[in-house]
Amino acid sequence: MKSRPTLFAVLVVVLGVSACCTWDSGSFPEITGGFPRDGETDVRRTMHVEIHFTKDMDEQACQDAFSLNPPVPGQFSWPNPKTMKFTPTNPFEPNTTYSVNVGLTAADQKGNYLKDGYHASFTTGE
Repeated sequence: MKSRPTLFAVLVVVLGVSACCTWDSGSFPEITGGFPRDGETDVRRTMHVEIHFTKDMDEQACQDAFSLNPPVPGQFSWPNPKTMKFTPTNPFEPNTTYSVNVGLTAADQKGNYLKDGYHASFTTGE
């Protein structure tokens, strides 16, 4: 008879843990797009760069995973938890192709990393 109370106690603990704690399995954040769009040409030199995510993101992790080549100094802002905006300190160089990358270390607020990295390029106008 001692085994029934023990089994019942184990069952209560397992059900209690599963009821209070959920694991977000397979729910990786993704990038839905960016601005300027990949391949866009004649982009205004005063334009900013935006990246749109499917989830509320960890700002520092995303900013650390972001790169722009050739490198340009600037500042990040977050109009909302799913949109990262990079604004260059000075206008982009004229007639220059820039590559935007967001690596797999970008993470949402729950610590889930990006499912896929992001790469796009654009070319400025005069």
